[in-house]
Amino acid sequence: MSSLEWLQMPQGFVSPTITAAHGGVGYSLLVFSIIAIDNSLQEERSSILGQWQKTMPITPNENDVLFGRGTAVSDHPGNRRFRALCESRRDAFQNAPNRKTKRALAAAVFDEVANPGGRFLAEAARGGDDGGSSEEEGGATTDLHPRLAEKAWAEVEKDRALAKIKHRLRERADEEEDDEASGERPPPSPAPRLGNAHQLWHR
Repeated sequence: MSSLEWLQMPQGFVSPTITAAHGGVGYSLLVFSIIAIDNSLQEERSSILGQWQKTMPITPNENDVLFGRGTAVSDHPGNRRFRALCESRRDAFQNAPNRKTKRALAAAVFDEVANPGGRFLAEAARGGDDGGSSEEEGGATTDLHPRLAEKAWAEVEKDRALAKIKHRLRERADEEEDDEASGERPPPSPAPRLGNAHQLWHR
């Protein structure tokens, strides 16, 4: 068998020819062990890389929905669009017959925010040596308000985003007007932390 044929074999597959040539069952177990270890290392590396990417500070883009208070947050393009999306579904949400339907309506708003590349971001508590760098991917806007640009942002979990959506959908018109005066009110939840990417990668 050529080296190319060996590389093209499915993972976890051991050729009967190779097995017979190298000691039968014992060699098969050795090959399977090597493959299992390699797969495990790849999965761990992917997991660490994913965690590292999530802890990197983010520069908001125009489609992102920001948690927080104040005019800068309220006037952010993504927040204005978010309020319009919720307004279009408020009656359906408040007249929904059960929680399952309400969650589906909230999930639809989440998908509409995410479809053009929007995320739900909260101000992050800095931790570790992140060097003050920001992620420039994801269509970062050049018109970001200075007060927002100087902060570190991190993406929140989907459940927290859905809680924010449902809170907005439950609001009455008078409550929304009061909320606009002081800015967005995020659900009570600890802010995501920016981890030390170097320590996370080499732990």
